[in-house]
Amino acid sequence: MAVAHRSQSEFHKIYVSGDYGGYSRGGLDAYVIVIDSRTGEKQARVAVQSGVTALAYNPVTSKLYAAHKGYTTVIHGETDAVIGTFACDPEEAILCVNTVNGKVYRSSETAESLSVIDGDGDSVTAKVYVPGSEYSLTFDSVGNKLYCGYSTFYGQCGLLMVDGDADTVVADIPVPFTYGTQS
Repeated sequence: MAVAHRSQSEFHKIYVSGDYGGYSRGGLDAYVIVIDSRTGEKQARVAVQSGVTALAYNPVTSKLYAAHKGYTTVIHGETDAVIGTFACDPEEAILCVNTVNGKVYRSSETAESLSVIDGDGDSVTAKVYVPGSEYSLTFDSVGNKLYCGYSTFYGQCGLLMVDGDADTVVADIPVPFTYGTQS
């Protein structure tokens, strides 16, 4: 299940959706549910084309991004209306928002690249090479850096540090991985 929260005081919204591990629930996963965070009541049900694998709210542009296999849907944060859909990698994805400049990052498990989405124009503007499968994304607004955790087929794990302005890899930090227990 994917959840995103909008914290600006004028809207008080929580967004919920998800395909629950790839299982279809009779079309019920083709919606984003909008809940009022103050009352817990449903405000809207936004129809999308297919199961959502991730949600991310962009406070810079007041848009919600919903990742699907093969594309991303953009929902207006105030009106809860779908304002666009654009093509992306063909797999389930995770999302992360750059809260400094409004970019959105999309990562799929086996894509070996990270898509950089322009938050104003809602299109993929760049790709950042990742040396393996991506498993996690997090953003540091103080340093304007994105961190992407990955693992290669050969068992190498690491953490890429990506500059949030230039969309280039600043560092590739190896993360040791050991099997079993340590004494």
